[in-house]
Amino acid sequence: MTDLIDGSSDLRNQNIDINTEDDNANNNNNQIKSNNDNNNNNNSNNIQNQIENKIGEKIVQSATEKFSKTWIDKYFCCLNFVKKYFDIESSDFYKRFLGSLIPFNKKFSEIVGDKPDLYGPFWIYATLVLVIAASGSLTRFIEGDSTKNFFEEFIPIACVIIYCIGFGLPIILTLLMKAFGSSEIQFSNVICTYGYSYSVYIPCVILCCIDWQPLQWILLGYAAFSSTSLMIVNYYNEVNKYNSNGKKYLIIILVLLVQIGMFIIFKFYFFKKLTKEINNEDEGKLI
Repeated sequence: MTDLIDGSSDLRNQNIDINTEDDNANNNNNQIKSNNDNNNNNNSNNIQNQIENKIGEKIVQSATEKFSKTWIDKYFCCLNFVKKYFDIESSDFYKRFLGSLIPFNKKFSEIVGDKPDLYGPFWIYATLVLVIAASGSLTRFIEGDSTKNFFEEFIPIACVIIYCIGFGLPIILTLLMKAFGSSEIQFSNVICTYGYSYSVYIPCVILCCIDWQPLQWILLGYAAFSSTSLMIVNYYNEVNKYNSNGKKYLIIILVLLVQIGMFIIFKFYFFKKLTKEINNEDEGKLI
């Protein structure tokens, strides 16, 4: 009887062990399934992320290419627009340069014709900047003022003054003339004529390095007079069409005021007489 009871308890223990093993096996299967599901989810997420990244890269690439193409097209269009104003033969440049040296030269507009250029004005301004800085600093040196390098001081100041006035005044004149009814007036024509009118300043400023005040007054006065006359005679017929004399005189007075201002700046800044000031400083040091 005791043996039967022991046998039944062993069978129960075996059944319990089998059931435990089955539960463990089921848990393992469930864990494997869960891991497989997680792996499948991770794989699907990775695939989705890769697709989204590729789509994003294509969008960015297409946008970059479109922007680059648009920017390049605009850049080359701008270059082509400006290029035509710098495409000038040497013979044409010399004709315009020499023609601008003659005061009251009514034929200058005929020399330019319908092909105005910016090449001449740009290099005339650049040459004038270098010439006035060199001549002005040499004049200061001749007068005995060697306290600082005037050439380095004059270069940026002359550049700002000449280029701002050289391009700024034609813009203002063009806008005023268009507002007054001159629809055919173009900025390129005005800047061309005004730029070449400054060519007379180059030889005059070079000669201003001679430290003789009457000569400097005459040279700078002649340059301002010649430059102003070239502008007025070539645009007088256009401004004379205005119904109001006030509009006509406004254009003429504006040109005159700017030219007088340039004369004052050239004479009293770049070619300022310093002999008395230097002598007074020397006397103060001796005392």
